[in-house]
Amino acid sequence: MFFRKKINLLFIWVPKAAGSSIYRTLKESRYRCKRLLNRRKKGIIEFPYTDFDNTGAVTFSHASIEALMAQGIVKTDFFENAFKFCFVRNPWDRLVSLFFYRGFNEKYESFEQFCLDFRDQEIEPIGLFNSKLNSQFNDQTAWIVGKNGRLLVDFIGRYERLQDDFSKVCKILGIRNKLPHRNKTDHEHYKKYYNPKTIEIVKRKYKRDIDLFGYDF
Repeated sequence: MFFRKKINLLFIWVPKAAGSSIYRTLKESRYRCKRLLNRRKKGIIEFPYTDFDNTGAVTFSHASIEALMAQGIVKTDFFENAFKFCFVRNPWDRLVSLFFYRGFNEKYESFEQFCLDFRDQEIEPIGLFNSKLNSQFNDQTAWIVGKNGRLLVDFIGRYERLQDDFSKVCKILGIRNKLPHRNKTDHEHYKKYYNPKTIEIVKRKYKRDIDLFGYDF
């Protein structure tokens, strides 16, 4: 599948899975991908959903596509005909990245202490907005698997083979595949932060991701 002409494109942005780098590349490509946040700042809505006319290339950052469709923001015809893709990441690695990105390394004495609190914490569901609250800690499946169990994307790339998988996306879209590394969190290899107890916490907390994508520690 290769498109010489531009097509409708929907990038489903799973938090901390190279989304900033992917979006920037799509924005600078011939697709000129839009990023719509519907974010309120000083009483003004920035990058409103109303800017979307259900054509072209778009990402709604970390919002729920099913919620956007339920509100009529994303139309069924656009969704069914667009090329939809996402990237996912090893859940143990992704949690370490979120831990640092969200500043929990400054609030907790250790990653283990954070995991012990996280183990019993209720996670806010993803919804219509690009939330920076704990909704970013949802299973990655929350963004890409519908309530009826239907997979919402045509292609799932993996962070662990980021450039190779993004090259496949670029080949489909007919664009160049140079991918910068943006919004990187500064930390050591994820395995250094874990012990048997915290490994098991993530295994239970992200069981759906592990089962669907086949990840292990």
